[in-house]
Amino acid sequence: MKVFTMSKETVAQSALDQIETKEYISKIKSYKNVKKTISLGLAFQGKDVEVAFREFP
Repeated sequence: MKVFTMSKETVAQSALDQIETKEYISKIKSYKNVKKTISLGLAFQGKDVEVAFREFP
């Protein structure tokens, strides 16, 4: 069993950072009809969830 010491907030923000690092947004924006994107980072712990988001024009 793994024990994680990071908070849900930190994990959700890390998910957003990974989206930027791996440049997933640039792949989506390559479609001509995409005007803006919203990235979501989700972290779960039992029934609790943390959501972080960033909007990109």
